[in-house]
Amino acid sequence: MSKGNNWQGDVSVFSYDIVGFTKFDQSGQVRAKEFTDDILTKAIDGLGISVEQKSWADTGDGGFLLISGDARQALRVLEKYVRLITEANKDRLPERRVRLRYALHYGMVHRGGAGKGQHLIGDAINNCARLLAGMRKEHVGQVVASGDYRNKVLAFGTVPEELFTRLKDITDKHGGSHEVWNVRQSPGYGIDVPPEDLHGSPR
Repeated sequence: MSKGNNWQGDVSVFSYDIVGFTKFDQSGQVRAKEFTDDILTKAIDGLGISVEQKSWADTGDGGFLLISGDARQALRVLEKYVRLITEANKDRLPERRVRLRYALHYGMVHRGGAGKGQHLIGDAINNCARLLAGMRKEHVGQVVASGDYRNKVLAFGTVPEELFTRLKDITDKHGGSHEVWNVRQSPGYGIDVPPEDLHGSPR
Protein backbone atom coordinates (compact mmCIF):
# COMPACT_ATOMS: atom_id res chain seq x y z
CA MET A 1 0.00 0.00 0.00
CA SER A 2 1.19 3.57 -0.53
CA LYS A 3 0.42 7.02 0.80
CA GLY A 4 2.60 9.89 -0.41
CA ASN A 5 6.22 8.82 0.01
CA ASN A 6 5.22 5.90 2.24
CA TRP A 7 4.99 2.44 0.68
CA GLN A 8 4.67 -1.08 2.03
CA GLY A 9 4.85 -4.35 0.15
CA ASP A 10 6.85 -7.40 -0.84
CA VAL A 11 10.20 -6.89 -2.58
CA SER A 12 13.05 -9.01 -3.85
CA VAL A 13 16.44 -8.24 -2.32
CA PHE A 14 19.90 -8.40 -3.85
CA SER A 15 22.50 -7.97 -1.14
CA TYR A 16 26.27 -8.17 -0.88
CA ASP A 17 29.06 -7.55 1.57
CA ILE A 18 32.72 -6.84 0.98
CA VAL A 19 34.92 -9.54 2.50
CA GLY A 20 37.57 -8.18 4.89
CA PHE A 21 36.26 -4.61 4.67
CA THR A 22 37.10 -3.70 8.28
CA LYS A 23 40.72 -4.80 7.74
CA PHE A 24 41.25 -2.15 5.02
CA ASP A 25 42.70 1.22 5.96
CA GLN A 26 40.42 4.20 5.46
CA SER A 27 41.55 4.92 1.91
CA GLY A 28 41.13 1.24 1.05
CA GLN A 29 37.58 1.27 2.39
CA VAL A 30 36.76 4.35 0.32
CA ARG A 31 38.18 2.76 -2.85
CA ALA A 32 36.30 -0.50 -2.28
CA LYS A 33 33.05 1.35 -1.61
CA GLU A 34 33.35 3.55 -4.70
CA PHE A 35 34.27 0.51 -6.80
CA THR A 36 31.28 -1.60 -5.72
CA ASP A 37 28.84 1.33 -5.89
CA ASP A 38 29.92 2.11 -9.44
CA ILE A 39 29.53 -1.53 -10.49
CA LEU A 40 26.05 -1.67 -8.94
CA THR A 41 24.94 1.34 -10.98
CA LYS A 42 26.20 -0.34 -14.16
CA ALA A 43 24.55 -3.65 -13.21
CA ILE A 44 21.12 -2.05 -12.78
CA ASP A 45 21.39 -0.04 -15.99
CA GLY A 46 19.54 -1.57 -18.91
CA LEU A 47 17.47 -4.03 -16.87
CA GLY A 48 14.32 -1.92 -16.98
CA ILE A 49 14.18 -1.25 -13.24
CA SER A 50 12.57 2.15 -12.68
CA VAL A 51 13.52 4.64 -9.98
CA GLU A 52 10.20 3.97 -8.26
CA GLN A 53 10.88 0.23 -8.13
CA LYS A 54 14.22 0.30 -6.34
CA SER A 55 15.61 1.42 -3.00
CA TRP A 56 19.10 1.05 -1.57
CA ALA A 57 19.95 0.45 2.08
CA ASP A 58 23.65 1.12 2.59
CA THR A 59 25.62 -0.78 5.25
CA GLY A 60 29.10 0.62 4.62
CA ASP A 61 30.62 -2.73 3.71
CA GLY A 62 27.82 -3.41 1.23
CA GLY A 63 24.08 -3.05 1.30
CA PHE A 64 20.64 -4.17 0.19
CA LEU A 65 19.02 -3.37 -3.14
CA LEU A 66 15.23 -3.71 -2.79
CA ILE A 67 13.25 -4.19 -5.99
CA SER A 68 9.46 -4.24 -6.23
CA GLY A 69 7.75 -6.13 -9.05
CA ASP A 70 9.21 -9.19 -10.80
CA ALA A 71 11.28 -11.13 -8.25
CA ARG A 72 13.56 -12.43 -11.01
CA GLN A 73 15.06 -8.95 -11.34
CA ALA A 74 17.23 -9.55 -8.26
CA LEU A 75 18.71 -12.62 -9.94
CA ARG A 76 19.33 -10.63 -13.12
CA VAL A 77 21.14 -7.92 -11.13
CA LEU A 78 23.23 -10.60 -9.41
CA GLU A 79 24.26 -12.22 -12.69
CA LYS A 80 25.28 -8.92 -14.28
CA TYR A 81 26.94 -7.60 -11.11
CA VAL A 82 29.15 -10.67 -10.65
CA ARG A 83 30.19 -10.57 -14.30
CA LEU A 84 31.11 -6.87 -14.09
CA ILE A 85 32.96 -7.31 -10.79
CA THR A 86 34.97 -10.21 -12.22
CA GLU A 87 35.91 -8.22 -15.33
CA ALA A 88 36.83 -5.08 -13.38
CA ASN A 89 38.93 -6.98 -10.82
CA LYS A 90 41.16 -8.28 -13.62
CA ASP A 91 42.43 -4.71 -14.13
CA ARG A 92 43.24 -4.18 -10.45
CA LEU A 93 46.35 -5.18 -8.54
CA PRO A 94 45.83 -8.47 -6.65
CA GLU A 95 45.90 -6.70 -3.28
CA ARG A 96 43.21 -4.25 -4.44
CA ARG A 97 40.77 -6.75 -5.89
CA VAL A 98 37.44 -6.63 -4.11
CA ARG A 99 35.99 -9.92 -2.90
CA LEU A 100 32.30 -10.27 -2.16
CA ARG A 101 29.57 -12.59 -0.93
CA TYR A 102 25.91 -12.32 -1.97
CA ALA A 103 22.40 -13.09 -0.75
CA LEU A 104 18.92 -13.10 -2.31
CA HIS A 105 15.65 -12.83 -0.40
CA TYR A 106 11.98 -12.00 -0.85
CA GLY A 107 9.89 -10.35 1.86
CA MET A 108 8.04 -7.37 3.26
CA VAL A 109 9.47 -3.87 3.60
CA HIS A 110 8.14 -0.50 4.66
CA ARG A 111 9.61 2.52 2.89
CA GLY A 112 9.00 6.00 4.24
CA GLY A 113 10.28 9.48 3.51
CA ALA A 114 12.19 10.57 0.45
CA GLY A 115 15.74 11.38 -0.64
CA LYS A 116 18.28 11.39 2.19
CA GLY A 117 15.40 11.21 4.66
CA GLN A 118 14.17 7.89 3.31
CA HIS A 119 14.02 4.99 5.76
CA LEU A 120 13.56 1.29 5.10
CA ILE A 121 12.24 -1.11 7.71
CA GLY A 122 11.12 -4.70 7.51
CA ASP A 123 11.76 -8.42 7.33
CA ALA A 124 13.13 -8.11 3.78
CA ILE A 125 16.25 -6.47 5.15
CA ASN A 126 16.47 -8.27 8.49
CA ASN A 127 16.21 -11.77 7.07
CA CYS A 128 18.59 -11.06 4.21
CA ALA A 129 21.13 -9.78 6.74
CA ARG A 130 20.76 -13.06 8.63
CA LEU A 131 21.57 -14.97 5.45
CA LEU A 132 24.81 -13.03 5.03
CA ALA A 133 25.69 -13.38 8.71
CA GLY A 134 25.20 -17.15 8.52
CA MET A 135 27.62 -17.67 5.63
CA ARG A 136 31.15 -18.95 6.11
CA LYS A 137 33.56 -16.03 5.91
CA GLU A 138 36.01 -18.02 3.77
CA HIS A 139 33.42 -18.72 1.05
CA VAL A 140 34.27 -15.75 -1.15
CA GLY A 141 31.93 -15.45 -4.12
CA GLN A 142 29.19 -17.58 -2.59
CA VAL A 143 25.54 -16.76 -3.30
CA VAL A 144 22.81 -17.88 -0.92
CA ALA A 145 19.05 -17.49 -1.16
CA SER A 146 16.22 -17.81 1.31
CA GLY A 147 13.51 -20.41 0.82
CA ASP A 148 11.09 -17.53 0.26
CA TYR A 149 13.12 -16.21 -2.66
CA ARG A 150 13.67 -19.64 -4.20
CA ASN A 151 9.97 -20.48 -4.07
CA LYS A 152 9.00 -17.12 -5.55
CA VAL A 153 11.25 -17.30 -8.61
CA LEU A 154 10.61 -21.00 -9.28
CA ALA A 155 6.88 -20.23 -9.47
CA PHE A 156 7.53 -18.33 -12.72
CA GLY A 157 8.58 -21.57 -14.39
CA THR A 158 11.54 -19.94 -16.16
CA VAL A 159 14.25 -20.39 -13.52
CA PRO A 160 15.77 -23.91 -13.33
CA GLU A 161 15.32 -25.70 -10.01
CA GLU A 162 18.88 -27.07 -10.35
CA LEU A 163 20.16 -23.56 -9.65
CA PHE A 164 19.44 -24.11 -5.94
CA THR A 165 20.95 -26.63 -3.52
CA ARG A 166 19.66 -26.88 0.04
CA LEU A 167 22.14 -25.98 2.76
CA LYS A 168 21.90 -26.47 6.48
CA ASP A 169 19.43 -24.11 8.10
CA ILE A 170 20.90 -21.18 9.99
CA THR A 171 19.82 -20.10 13.47
CA ASP A 172 19.72 -16.38 14.25
CA LYS A 173 20.55 -14.74 17.58
CA HIS A 174 16.89 -14.97 18.61
CA GLY A 175 16.80 -18.74 18.08
CA GLY A 176 14.84 -18.55 14.84
CA SER A 177 15.64 -21.06 12.08
CA HIS A 178 16.03 -19.94 8.45
CA GLU A 179 16.03 -22.12 5.33
CA VAL A 180 19.06 -21.44 3.12
CA TRP A 181 19.90 -22.47 -0.45
CA ASN A 182 23.22 -22.28 -2.26
CA VAL A 183 22.84 -20.59 -5.67
CA ARG A 184 25.28 -21.75 -8.34
CA GLN A 185 25.43 -21.30 -12.09
CA SER A 186 28.60 -22.56 -13.75
CA PRO A 187 30.01 -20.68 -15.48
CA GLY A 188 28.46 -17.58 -14.02
CA TYR A 189 28.22 -17.13 -10.29
CA GLY A 190 28.35 -18.85 -6.92
CA ILE A 191 30.58 -21.62 -5.57
CA ASP A 192 30.43 -25.37 -5.03
CA VAL A 193 30.04 -25.78 -1.28
CA PRO A 194 31.63 -28.66 0.65
CA PRO A 195 29.40 -31.69 1.39
CA GLU A 196 29.38 -30.93 5.12
CA ASP A 197 27.44 -27.70 4.44
CA LEU A 198 24.57 -29.49 2.71
CA HIS A 199 21.20 -30.05 4.33
CA GLY A 200 21.02 -33.42 6.06
CA SER A 201 24.79 -33.85 6.42
CA PRO A 202 26.12 -34.69 9.91
CA ARG A 203 26.76 -31.68 12.08
